[in-house]
Amino acid sequence: MLEKIVKIFGYSLLGLTVLIILHFFVFDLGSLNTQLAETGDLPSDVKSFKIMEIGQGWSATILFYAIALTIIEFIIVIASLLWQIIAVVINDKSKAPAVIGTVLVIGVIIAVSYFVLASSEIPVFLGSDTMNITGGTCRAIETGLYVLYITLGLTFFAAIYSEVSKFWK
Repeated sequence: MLEKIVKIFGYSLLGLTVLIILHFFVFDLGSLNTQLAETGDLPSDVKSFKIMEIGQGWSATILFYAIALTIIEFIIVIASLLWQIIAVVINDKSKAPAVIGTVLVIGVIIAVSYFVLASSEIPVFLGSDTMNITGGTCRAIETGLYVLYITLGLTFFAAIYSEVSKFWK
């Protein structure tokens, strides 16, 4: 039953991704050709300005589709991880404490990174006065970096421990 639900969910997200990509190529790409064709008879200085406007609009369009596909990707990854965790707990009840412990360790790492290590101080660097940087943004970025550093360190420690522990056996 669980595998059937996962397949249906995966196929529906795959279909949604295909629809978004098709919408981009069918509707939006055709309008680009129309917009570029309209600039054919314009003087060169007006034409370059018009093409620059078209380019700025298109970078926003491409950014929108990239964000939409990234959100779909995150949904797929998180859903597949949750389904696997649920499947492990349902199929083998003895592994439930290990799964709960792992989730708690990840939660503690994120909480320590956010509440203890990350600060909301806005850094000053070249061009920072022209950007809209908030304290919350800085804290979220620092949290992500600290989580990365801590998990990378734990991964290296686990790899070294697994190799060294073979010598003690």
